[in-house]
Order: sequence, then structure tokens, then C-alpha cells
Amino acid sequence: MTWVVTTVAGTELRETSGMTTRLVLEYARREGGDDAVARLLDLAGCTGREAELCDESAWFSFATKIRLFEGLCDALGDPDAVRRAGEAAIAFNIADGLKVALRALGSPTVVYRNVVRANAKFSAVHSLELLTLDRDACTLAFSDNVGYDIHPLDCAYTQGLLSAAPVLFGLPLAQISHPVCACDGHERCVYDIRWQAHDATLRAGVAVGLVAGVSMLGAAVAAPALLPLAAGVSAITAAVCGLRVHHGLRAHQRHLQHELRDRDAVAQRMTASLQDLVGELDLDEVLDKIAVNARAAVGSKEFVVLVSDDDGALRCRASSGVPQDALRTLEAWVAAEHPQAAQLVLVEDVALVPGLAELAAHASMPVGSLCLAPLAYRDANVGALLALAPQARTFLPRDLDLVSSYAVPAAIALANARHFAAQRSLATRDPLTGLLNHREFHESLERELERARRSGGTLGIAMFDLDGFKLVNDSAGHAEGDRLLRAVADTMERTCRSSDMAFRVGGDEFALVLPGSGRDEAEAVAERVRRAVASIDARVSASIGMASWPDDGGSKDVLLAHADAALYSMKSAAHGERSAREAGETPGVAGARAHLRERLVMANRLCGKLTPILEPQHIAAAVVTELHHSFGYLLAYVHRVEDDTLRTIALGGTATDELDLPLWTQGVDQGVSGRVVRTGRTALVHDTALDADHIGGELLDLAGELVLRSELAVPLRVAGRVWGVLSIQAAEPGAFGPDDVLLLEMVGAQVAAALHRSALYAELDTAFATMLGVLGGALEAKDDSTAEHARDVADIAGRLGVRLGLDEDQVRAVRYAALLHDIGKIAIRTEILTKPGPLTASERTEMERHSAIGAELLQRIAFFENVHPIVRSAHERWDGAGYPDRLAGEAIPLGARIVSVCDAYHAMTSDRPYRAAMLAADAVAELRRCAGTQFDERVVDALLAELRPLGDPEPAGDGALTPAPGRM
Repeated sequence: MTWVVTTVAGTELRETSGMTTRLVLEYARREGGDDAVARLLDLAGCTGREAELCDESAWFSFATKIRLFEGLCDALGDPDAVRRAGEAAIAFNIADGLKVALRALGSPTVVYRNVVRANAKFSAVHSLELLTLDRDACTLAFSDNVGYDIHPLDCAYTQGLLSAAPVLFGLPLAQISHPVCACDGHERCVYDIRWQAHDATLRAGVAVGLVAGVSMLGAAVAAPALLPLAAGVSAITAAVCGLRVHHGLRAHQRHLQHELRDRDAVAQRMTASLQDLVGELDLDEVLDKIAVNARAAVGSKEFVVLVSDDDGALRCRASSGVPQDALRTLEAWVAAEHPQAAQLVLVEDVALVPGLAELAAHASMPVGSLCLAPLAYRDANVGALLALAPQARTFLPRDLDLVSSYAVPAAIALANARHFAAQRSLATRDPLTGLLNHREFHESLERELERARRSGGTLGIAMFDLDGFKLVNDSAGHAEGDRLLRAVADTMERTCRSSDMAFRVGGDEFALVLPGSGRDEAEAVAERVRRAVASIDARVSASIGMASWPDDGGSKDVLLAHADAALYSMKSAAHGERSAREAGETPGVAGARAHLRERLVMANRLCGKLTPILEPQHIAAAVVTELHHSFGYLLAYVHRVEDDTLRTIALGGTATDELDLPLWTQGVDQGVSGRVVRTGRTALVHDTALDADHIGGELLDLAGELVLRSELAVPLRVAGRVWGVLSIQAAEPGAFGPDDVLLLEMVGAQVAAALHRSALYAELDTAFATMLGVLGGALEAKDDSTAEHARDVADIAGRLGVRLGLDEDQVRAVRYAALLHDIGKIAIRTEILTKPGPLTASERTEMERHSAIGAELLQRIAFFENVHPIVRSAHERWDGAGYPDRLAGEAIPLGARIVSVCDAYHAMTSDRPYRAAMLAADAVAELRRCAGTQFDERVVDALLAELRPLGDPEPAGDGALTPAPGRM
């Protein structure tokens, strides 16, 4: 007999539930362990697919099922293994939802009455038909639906499953006879099934007890001499009865435990799905989760979510993977037959329903039955949930209950998400122009900046200010001004690209956020928008301020400061002289305006200087130096908050030279700076002699004439907390005014942004160090000495880089390279890495590949752009005899020369599988001997200077021998 496999466009149809494939694998594991599972997968041609085959929500081809059946019998050496697997189905944690639904039917009799629905959950090609049903017996027919011949193993598996139904209720397996089999040429298989209708233990015990009682009574009346014998018989009978009752109760207890476990598993899945659902407010996410989570909460079916549109029609907004043509059919049927979806609707066989019949023969996802549950909330329908099953008459009563139960919280989550979306739109839009508002501008900028950081992309922003708008508003009225603002908004949206975002951030102030735009591209977009705005009305034009990431700094505040400075500069250049003439400004006023522009230029220049600096102390030093040199402040300093103490970390200004001021500390409850920390607000002190908190009165010159009489201090906020204080002081009272406050607060924002960037970079550095630890762990699994060796080499290499004058970035690259210089050993065979003796020529060649392999691995990671060249050259020699590129002298990167020396020293003074460690003094002698041949002599001298303890000519300590050639 030949068994055919149906296909569509060359693809096998998925007609067998994952519950069947998982049961086969679990039975093989129980009977033969993991080895049996591996043999089964290999025999079935399914190697590597175990996780997929254990997915109960998946469907597989009929051919895959038969191959698994055959493989199970061969792997276990048992021709009846498939039937035994079916008989054992209840014992495994498989199809828990189905078992709960079947137990809820109450008895084996009702289960067999619903066996047609249960079978549809396992197979889409075979069906069961109930022919007769009695209290403890029934007859079932097993038939093919789509032109398949029934396979003998499929017949055996079905018998096993049918016999297991009574086990759901703690009863023995049903007895099955098979008088007619399709494998013998008949049209279908027929099974006669008989089961124990109830637990007979108690009835048998009562009967035995009555017999024993009658025996005792008869003995007492007829033959008193036999009474002791009768009593013994009765005792034995009672013991047997008690034992049977005990076994019966134990079986019933196990049945209850299984039922409780299954119900608990279903409840946990439902709870987890609902918790995930109700915790989401984004409408699209909620819709997707309703469809996806329903499969876990309700069962392995396909689901479609229909949502009411503004016109009241139900439209598909999400599904678990239903094809588009099927969705259109479902939408049309719902619109025609159930437009309001007010109550639960069950369609047992879609082939019999006009408008749905075509789904029964769908090429890729046939539908046999469906259930529609309304998504109702507060007496209003917000949509409908459709559950689709591949077979007709599939839904059990409990399935309908689960769909209805799941629809209630799904409706609540959907209604909340729609309400949140509506409120969010109101909260994020400017009511006059319809553009995104000021708050959304800052949130979007922060979000896009973070995305650019993660992806290594670019970002541009453009700030717009309408020139002449106030005159229009004053002369033509606010209605005309509102019309003009709406026209500007419409023009901006039409002119910028679809990926750009337009905002109204103030009265006549607008902005663009330009994701993925570098400086040139952003300037082109902004200029195009500016020209379009200028063409709207001759009375107004627009000034632009541009900034881009990463060119103009790494934080939102820094970018905005750049854009604001550029905007002000453009407005001043375009209108400054005309405004001065029209207003009749005096030279002094014009000079003040020039002074203000100078300050803005300084702030812009400072931002550029702070961008590459990563150390907090260097950031502080840069800002106090700039404040002193640009404006001649007498004293400028930065305090850092450490617990309850303010510690000065940078100090600058004329007073530091005249008074030889030291760095100092003070409590956060002291001084003007302490007040700034406590209040979080800027402090402007016009006369320090009159301020009770000022503690700097002792700052006098040698003649006692210089007193710091004015102070201005601003908080430095990093990640929402006061990190420290930036302060400037002057000799005369009243030296600082509003312009100084504005300037110092702007500078403080830039400093805080730089400090925040420093903290983020430190976190990134830590994250990469953790990642390197993971990589080191991977090495450690192959070579116990490698990971610890790399960490030690990295420490000494970093110190050596500082000694040799490398900058921070170069030192960091050397440290990373030292951590990773042996990462390529992952690809080297363990037996070579741990070989106790010398390596052969071929083994040494393989070992020498590791530096090139490591560089190739790191080259794929952008962060290691400056690291992988060092890793590649870490085993080159000064004389050109190294590997892999035979570089010599200065052609070898300095970082690689540093790692090479540090690696060699640590390797010589560490135990290895092939030799013991050598003394430090001997290692030093070896380094000196090899300087100028293997190593850079300058680097060797620097290492020895770094290692030399105070007062000792050379490093001392215990150590071990020089490594064998080719090992490092």
C-alpha cells in the first residue's frame, strides 16, 4: 500500500498537531533517554528540529508524523511503541488545556461523545465518527478526509489515544477490539471500545464485606466450633478489601492531583498572557498581543482581532498569521452577518456557511470551524475576537468558555489603549497648528538621539524663529497671526521629508528633528524649509539654527545649545545693524550686544572643547580655564558632591596665582555652594560680606586688600541629581548680572552634559569589560590559564601605556587589546592549547593562526576599530621574525609592542601546562636579553621602570621559566 502526501505548490501541507510530535519525543525520552530521542530524530530525518517538534502550537506534515512513528519503533526496538505512546498520553505534561477541557466533561461516556471535536485538535486529515454509545461502551469509525490511506501506525496510535480516555478520570485503560481495519482494504477503521464506567473498588469491598458477614453469622448459628475459622477468613477478607480500597483511593488521589496540575498550568498560562496584555498601552502592541497571547491562553488555534472603525465597521487590525485573502473573507462575513458582534457565535462547519465556505478549501490555511467572541467594554463593543480551527466541530465547551473569558480583559486592554492613544494625540499636538508640541520635541529628540547612539547613525536638528511675526500680530491682529502660523506649519510638513518630524516649540518658534541626517543633509533640508516659509508672506522670514550629532556634542542639552547659539547668530547678522539703527541705539548699547554675542561664541567654543573629554576632572579643568581666559574672572572653580562633602576638583583664575589657593573641601551644609546643592537652584550673591553662608572671606592677598565680594554659583545636574557646583567670583560687589547668570547656566548645562556623557561612557566601558569577561570565560573553558592571564596583562599594559605617553583613547585600546589578544585561541584545538610537551611544526602553525583569527573576529565590531590591529600584531617581533605578517620595528603598532612585552613577562612568571613559572629576576634578564630582537627596547625599559619597587633596582619575587618557542 502506498501512502500519499498532499502538497500545495510543492510544499507539504501542515496537517498534524505539535501535540502529537511532542508526545512521540517525550515517550521516546521516558523509555530510552536522550539517546533514544537522538536516534529517533536521526531516523526520521529531523535532526536539529527537536525544539520545533515540541511546539504544541505548531502543525506538521502527515509525512513527518509517519516518519516519527516509524523512527520511534526502530529507536526503541518495539513494534508496538506507537500504540503504547498513545496509551501513555495522559501521563505527560502535554495538551494540558485539552485534558482540562475533557475532564470538565465529567465522565468517559461524555468524552467519547465529544471525541470528534477532540480528534480535530490532533489531525487535519483524519476524522472520527461516533457510531454507537452506551454507558460503558461505544463504537467509533476512523476515516480519511483528503485522499490519504490510513497508515497502520496511525491506526495503532489512534487506538492508544482512544484507550487512554478513561485514565483522565482515574480509571483503567479502555479495552479496544478492531474488527474492521482500513489497512486491510476496508473503507475505514472501526473500533469497539469498552471501559469501566466507575470505580468498582468500593462496590467490590462492600460485596466482600457482606459475604464475610454472612459467613460469620452462618458459622455462629450452624457450627459454633468453626467460628474462629470464620473470624480468620473474615479478617483476611477485610484486609484484602481494605487493600483494594486503599489502592482505589490512591488512584483517585493521583487522578485529582493530575487534574489540579493541569488546571493550574492552564490558569498560569492564562494569567501570564493577561498580565502581559494589560501592562501595555501602545495600541499596535496591544492588538498584536491580543492575537499572539490568545494562542497560549486559549489553545493552539489561529486568532484574528477585529476593531470597530469610526464608522462602526469591524476591520482586521491584527492576527496570529492568517493570510490576507482569508482575512478579507472573514471581514466580509462579519460585516454581513454579525456587524455588531453582540454575543458569542459558533460555526461548527464553515463549509456549510455561505460567505465562509471558501475558507474550508483554503490553500495554505484551511478553516473548519470558528468562534466569534465580542470584545465588549462598558456596554459598548470595541471589536471582536475570532478563533479559527482547521477541522469542523472542533470547539469543546471549555474552549468556548476560555475564548469568552479571554475576550473580557482583551476588550478592556483594547479600550484602554485606544483611549490612551486618543489622549496621547491631544497631549502631544499643538492645538493651533497640529504639529507636535514642545514636550514631544524634547522627548522625540532624546529618543532619536539614543537610537543614533545605539546604531552609530547621525541626527540633525533645526530651530526656526519667524522674523517679523510680532509686527504682523500687532498690526493685523491675532487672527491673522494664527492664520500665518498654521500656514507655516503646513509648509513645514509639506516641505520636509516623511522621516523628518516638525514641531511648534513656542509662540513663533518651530523645530525639525531630522533622523539619519548628517550636517550637510540637515542643512539642505532646513534651508529648503526656510525658503518655503519665507515665500508664504512678504512680511515675515525665518532664521535657522542648526546642530548635528555626533559633530556638535553627545547630549540633547549640548545640541540645543549649539542650535540656539547658531540661531541667535543668524538673527543678529541679519537684523542686528538694522534694529540698532531703527531703535537709535547708543554705541554703549551696541557694545553690550557685541559683548553678549562674544559670550555666546565662547559658550559654543567651550562645547566643542568638552566634547572629546571623558574624565570628570579634565572636564572641570577645561571649563574653569575657559572662563578665566575668555572673561578674566578672578576665581572660577568646580565642586563635586561626594557623600555629604563638597570637594574642589578644579580651580582657576587670577586669584589662584595671587593667593596660591589650594584645593579644599567643605560640608554640603556650608557656603554658597552648599546652598546650591541643598536647594538645587542658582545662587547670585551681590555682596559676599552680607551673605551669611559665604565662607571665603579669608581669601586676601598679601597686603590684605583683595577680597572676593561677588559670587555666582550654578548647580551641575547629571541624570536628575546635583553632581556638583560651578562657581565664579569677582573682587567688586555687584559684579554679576542677568547676562552672567544666563551665560553660566548655559555653560553649566554644557558641563553637566559632558559629565553625563562621561558617566555613560564609563557605563559603556564597564559593559564592554563585562563582555570581554564573557569572552575570557569562553577562553577559560578551553584553557584555564588564558582568561586570568589576559586580565593581568591588560592591567600592566594599561599602566605601561600611560607611562609611554599614550592618550586616554589609546590606553583604552591597549587595555582592550591585552584582554583580547588571545581571543583567537577559541578556534584552536584544546589538545594543542593544553599539550604538555613541545608542539610539532604543524601544531605550531595552527597555534600561530590565533592572532589573525582574533583580529578578524574583532574587526566585525565597530567599537574595536582601534583594537583589532593591536591584537593582530601582538605576536610580531622587533626583528621581523614574528607572526602573522612578519612586521618589524616601528611598523609594528606601539600598542602591539606594549602587549607583546607585557604578555611575555606575565607568561614567563606564570605556571603553564608545559612548564613551571620562573623567578621574576630571571624573567627580567630574559626581557633584557631579547630587547632589540624580539621586543622594542624602549618598551622593555618602560616596563621595568613600572615594575621596579621603590628602592629596588629590579623586580623581585617567585616566578617560572621562559615559555617554549611558539607558545605565546
